[in-house]
Amino acid sequence: MALTTYAELQASIADWLLRTDLTVVIPDFITLVEARMSRDPRVRKIVRTDPFTIDAETETIPTGMVELDSLTLDGDNLRYGSLDVVGVELLQDYHRLYGTTGMPRAVAMVDGSFYFAPVPDQSYDAVISYKEGVTALSDGNTTNWILTAHPDVYLFGSLMMAAPYMKDDQRIQIWSAAYEQGVEEIHQALQNSMYSGNLRRRVLNPIP
Repeated sequence: MALTTYAELQASIADWLLRTDLTVVIPDFITLVEARMSRDPRVRKIVRTDPFTIDAETETIPTGMVELDSLTLDGDNLRYGSLDVVGVELLQDYHRLYGTTGMPRAVAMVDGSFYFAPVPDQSYDAVISYKEGVTALSDGNTTNWILTAHPDVYLFGSLMMAAPYMKDDQRIQIWSAAYEQGVEEIHQALQNSMYSGNLRRRVLNPIP
């Protein structure tokens, strides 16, 4: 059986459990393992988006982003380096230093949005790199990077969550060990990719 979509994952879990009466609760097992993965810093992939356009005071944070690595103005403004990542309460300090509008020098993150100071006076191209976590599976979002590249982690993690429900204590350790091995392999693969030289964090230059 293929294991590339939300529906296929549910079917596979039912097959492994040898149960056909768990249709209602299998999505709960998947949700529970996604919650665990979301809290695990080992399951975070570096993503680089080029370009990222900044042309308003606020821009939507990319879907799935859990940690910003850098946001750097591109093109002629590359020499200014990465924007300072600050708390929203500090944006007013940048407005006082550089004016209300102009080239952005700082960014804050609030409720799913980037806030820039100064407010951009034109459209700026930028390069963003960030860590992407787990985008939950659903009937409308049938796959994500973890299910595509590491379906075993989803499967064994869901089975691990199913074991207490089924009062199958003997298998908890088996599924947990398989899940942990998969997560550690994800972590090692991401670490190797990060330090392979293909992605280098830009050095922050002093802003004149």
